[in-house]
Parts: sequence; C-alpha cells; structure tokens
Amino acid sequence: MTTTPPEESSPPLPWRRILIHGLLVVGLALAVLKVAASLGDFSLSLEHPGFLPLLLMLHAALILLAASLWRQALGIVTPVPLPYKQAMAHVGILLIAKYVPGKLWGLVGRGLHARRLGMAAGAVTTATALEQLAILGSGLLLVAAGTWRAEINWLLPLLAIISFLMCPMGRKGIGHLQSLAKGPLKRLFPLVEQGSAHLCSRAFAGLCWLALGQWILNGVLLCSVAATIGVVPSHTLVIAALIAAPAAILSGFLFLFVPGGIGIREGVLVYYLEPVIGMEAALMTAILFRISDTLRDVIMGIWTAALLRNP
Repeated sequence: MTTTPPEESSPPLPWRRILIHGLLVVGLALAVLKVAASLGDFSLSLEHPGFLPLLLMLHAALILLAASLWRQALGIVTPVPLPYKQAMAHVGILLIAKYVPGKLWGLVGRGLHARRLGMAAGAVTTATALEQLAILGSGLLLVAAGTWRAEINWLLPLLAIISFLMCPMGRKGIGHLQSLAKGPLKRLFPLVEQGSAHLCSRAFAGLCWLALGQWILNGVLLCSVAATIGVVPSHTLVIAALIAAPAAILSGFLFLFVPGGIGIREGVLVYYLEPVIGMEAALMTAILFRISDTLRDVIMGIWTAALLRNP
C-alpha cells in the first residue's frame, strides 16, 4: 500500500516578501509622520516645492553610484561582468533588507543572488569586503576632514604619507610573517597578501572615489531636505550636512542587526544640524530625510521584486 506524501507548502514568492517589507516601510513612514505632528507647531508643509525634483534626481544619482560601486568592486576580483540591471537589483535588495531583517542579511542575500548569476563565492565575499571598506574609509575621512577642518592643511598630507608608506611596509611585513608561519597559517597568508594587494591598487582607489561621491551626494540631499521646510542654504549648513550625513549613516551601520537603524541616524543628524539651524528645523530635517529615504526604498523594493521575478 502506497501513501502519497503530504504536499509541501510552496515558499512565498520574492515579490510577495518585498511587498510585505514595503508595507512595513510605509507603516514606518506613517508612524514617523504621526510623531512629527505631535511635536509642536512646526509645520510639515513644504515651503519650497521646487526642491522636490532635485530630491528625486539626487536619489536616482545615489542609486546609480551604488550600482556602479558594486559592479566595479566585482570587476576587481572576477572577469565575469555583472549586468547593470542586476547591479541595481542588488542595490534594491540592500535597501529593503535594512528594514527587515537587517543590513547584514541584505549583504548575505545580495551575495547569494550574485552566486546564482555565476559569480564565485570567494569573489563575491572579496568584492563585498572591498566595497564596504571603501564606503567606511571614505565616510570616516569626510567626517574627519569636516570635524578637524582647521587642521586640514597638515592632516591631509599626513594621511597621504601614511597611505603611501603602508602598502610597501605592509607587503614586507606579510612576507616576513609568511616565512615564519607553519601549518594552516601558512596557507592563510596568500589570501591576506592578495587582499592587501587589492587595497593598494588603483582600482580600489577608484572605489573610494565613487564612495566619496556617494557621501557628498548624501550631504547635498540633506541640504535639499532642509531647504524644503524653509531653511536657507548656507556655507555653514553645507559643511554641517557633509559631516552629518556620513556620520549618521555610519552610526546606523554599527547596529547591523537593528532593522533600519531606527532612531540612531536621526539623533546623529540632529546633533550636527542643531547648532546651525536650530532644534526644531534639525528635528524636522532628520524626520523628512528618513521619510525621503523610506519612500525611495519602497519604490526600489517594488522595482527589484519585479526584476527578480522576471529577470
């Protein structure tokens, strides 16, 4: 007597998961709006709607830069080219995953999809490390340059000298340690040597320039958001925004398992903007900056779901 096995429930389709995440994101935006409305008499009405097209263009430029950064990082370690459309889909995976379940899992999901496209696992891991190092290094450099801009005349030459000396000295140190290593450690050093060679290459310098362009665009975007509520753009505001944007986003990166880094970025933005534009304007700018990012992420999530369903 034969028995038919019970039917297995089919996993939810990718577009359905993305739709659920999108609804969560919209709910977050509505909750932020409700909190903002209860803060006081400061109005949410946009006093300068002419800045809205600029916001859209800046968001589009950020997505294109992020896709170019990921493609170039993969191009350093693998000859298999990643189609630009798939690179933009990978950006969408990261943008949605940072809400649910978290930023780190977005990197994992993007890597798994890249492997399905024919990329080697080691190449994807190395490219991810190079990309994240470029983003982290350029962001920290921008924050340091803005924070200690009075000492910029000697700080930048010092950083250039350190970077120039680190690569040859690092390679010599790795070679010396490799001659002393035994057993499994001896097999590890070629990987370390290969990674250090990537970090000292012109291609990685190109990654850093692309990442720096992303941070600058984020600062300009933050200034544009402030302008929509009536804040007059100024030289001081631009400098504060160029420091605040990378500082806020990098502080969110520290909480890899927190969906969206909710509340962390806003606090850092208010900390840097409050001395320039006041507490109320800084608070509303931080909230609108989050809402602007959230709506962009919803649109990218829907587009990514459609692309993954019909590649």
